[in-house]
Amino acid sequence: LFLVFCFWFLYFYFGHFFPGGNGVRKFYALDFSKFDGIKKSFLILRINAMILFAIIISFCSVVLTSPLLYAATYYVDGAQAGDAGNGFSWADAKKYISSGVGLMSGGDTLYIRDGVYTGDSSRIYNVPSGSSGSYTKIYAENDWGVTISNQTDFPVYLNNSSYIEVRGVKFKDYTSLKVYVNSSNHIKIIRCSSDDNGGSSAGFLASNSSYVL
Repeated sequence: LFLVFCFWFLYFYFGHFFPGGNGVRKFYALDFSKFDGIKKSFLILRINAMILFAIIISFCSVVLTSPLLYAATYYVDGAQAGDAGNGFSWADAKKYISSGVGLMSGGDTLYIRDGVYTGDSSRIYNVPSGSSGSYTKIYAENDWGVTISNQTDFPVYLNNSSYIEVRGVKFKDYTSLKVYVNSSNHIKIIRCSSDDNGGSSAGFLASNSSYVL
């Protein structure tokens, strides 16, 4: 699209500058010795302006499409009276972890306020994948200050996911796996802990996955 725009600009810009139109061919066939000093300087100025414009457009296209530019931060606080907040600040935090996760896109960050979270709405699943340069991150406000407790399904379930980091969460009173990573890659489970094994054969399990920390 950028190249198409440049050719369009050259044709219409220089096509009107030279009598007879056909700006692109005229531009490449220029003999600068035929122009007087003023006209040559004016032409060179216009060409330099075009080059500068192309550089600016190229730079903007790279910067404005960077995922880092659009990464958002969301908040969950179990002490909220309800789940109607927009999640953009602690004051307007979501009440449930699953609601906060539901707001996220790849590369976003979710902070969970310290406290005890129970029930299916406290599960960390359906987390959007990030990228090599921008992990999707779910962090406890303080390491081990967030406890997810007393539910039958996996509190953290990452399936066919990539570039996700979960940090600082504690799991308690479970009858199943605490963290189950399946068919995924580039997953970080950092500074998380389990108070008991709840009768399960494992607290943390990665299956058919690679680059799991």
